[in-house]
Amino acid sequence: MTVVVGPGGFLLGKTLIPGSSLWAYLISFSTLLVGILSPILGAIADCGGFKKRFLIGFTLLGVFSTGMLFWAQEGMVLWSSFFFFVANLAFAGAFTFYNAFLPSLVSKEKLGSISGLGWALGYMGGGLCLALNLWMIQKPSTFHISSLDHFPVRFGFLLVAFWWLFFSLPLFLLVRESAPSSMRINFIQSIRLGLSRIRQTVRRFRCYPELFRFLMGYLLYNDGIETVIVVASIFAAEELGMKKGEIIQCFLMIQGVAFVGSLLFGRLADLWGNKKTILVTLLLWMGVLFWSFWMKNSWQFWQAGVLIGLILGGSQSASRSLFALFTPRENTAEFFGLFSLSGKVVATLGPLSFGLCRQILGSTRWAVGSLLFFFVLGSLFLLGVNEEKGLKESQLAVE
Repeated sequence: MTVVVGPGGFLLGKTLIPGSSLWAYLISFSTLLVGILSPILGAIADCGGFKKRFLIGFTLLGVFSTGMLFWAQEGMVLWSSFFFFVANLAFAGAFTFYNAFLPSLVSKEKLGSISGLGWALGYMGGGLCLALNLWMIQKPSTFHISSLDHFPVRFGFLLVAFWWLFFSLPLFLLVRESAPSSMRINFIQSIRLGLSRIRQTVRRFRCYPELFRFLMGYLLYNDGIETVIVVASIFAAEELGMKKGEIIQCFLMIQGVAFVGSLLFGRLADLWGNKKTILVTLLLWMGVLFWSFWMKNSWQFWQAGVLIGLILGGSQSASRSLFALFTPRENTAEFFGLFSLSGKVVATLGPLSFGLCRQILGSTRWAVGSLLFFFVLGSLFLLGVNEEKGLKESQLAVE
């Protein structure tokens, strides 16, 4: 979008906003907005049994908005910004309710492996879609489409929209939502009760000390993970001199390895426990960051990419499983909404730390190294989590 639609930036009054900055602002504001809405909508969904309806609604909104980006042309900044904003908001919203289904679909003994399988299939599907789009952009004649007016890039949005909708259909058609624990109520009553339950959740959070301790650790180390993913391409280009094509190929490789890693660590989570599995992945993440201080060649970045691929899905899937284990079953959408809110709010710290260190020290290498703080502090919080106690707390809440 930054290259095709607004290569010269966007003029807001007398201020010129670079295209890359506008793109970052849209992502930040849309994810923050859905983070604020998620706990409210989650509580409403739990009270009235609306999880699946919200999931379908957000998905269809995202599919529509993504498809509308096909019509974006050079200079159509407002059009593109609006639909990109809505599409990103819809994706984050749908993902919140998608996560909330997990505890009701599988037994606690298999949460780790099923969560890992979900991440693995996501990486495989995302990688295939990305590879197909790159092939279409590089070889449009193979698909019998024009290369004029950035048509292959714009057509890619239609492909993504179709891909998103098509692979959502099995969930829409086959997965059933369990009824709410109380008597079913209408939407207006759900809103009132949902808002009341949010206030109660905040007040009673002290009843879930293990959940709270894990959440503090997760917010820190996940912020580090998300920031590493975002800035890895900058590090590769500025410190190692890698070209855009090679960087994209490396990220495709990471997607493929992440498929295997998600399955592997999902299985390990069932065998070792989620806490131990997460700690192992965090140690490996810290090892990669230490390694970055001495990286000199692109082949070292490729090697680090293999390791990142292995642990990326593992750390995320095991974290989701542990949060699901600690969450009272009748409050899954509400708690995952708070999970989403806190993650979105804290997610600004990692990029801010990277940006300040990059500006002050003038080195991308040291800026990446500064992210070690998030992994170390997050690990310390996680070490204090008692997995058995957290599970008992969630069960007592149900009883």
